[in-house]
Amino acid sequence: MKLDIGTTDDVFDALANRWNAIVQRSHSNLIFLTIEWQQTWWEAYHPGDLYVVVGYTDGGEVVGIAPWFIHDCSGRSTIHTIGCVDVTDYLDIIVEPEHAQAFLVALADHLAGPDARCR
Repeated sequence: MKLDIGTTDDVFDALANRWNAIVQRSHSNLIFLTIEWQQTWWEAYHPGDLYVVVGYTDGGEVVGIAPWFIHDCSGRSTIHTIGCVDVTDYLDIIVEPEHAQAFLVALADHLAGPDARCR
């Protein structure tokens, strides 16, 4: 599993053709996770630095998306889901069920590793 980090608004355009298909196949098939909701919320609020983690198979197919942003407060960085809890219900990581374990392991390794932005 290969991970890329999207840190600019271009990530929404880059994933537009795959995002909702992954949502529909995920265990969290909810309107709040669609690209339309996520991108609109981000454009309206953008309260931090975009940090969308995208998981790819070895063949280059997008199979997982962690739609997050990093918020810095008093010198401390925290990861939040796009949509936050005060505005949107039912937020989650978006991943195709057959790739969930590999994506979540890669995501955990990334967050625990030296290249993770949020410390």
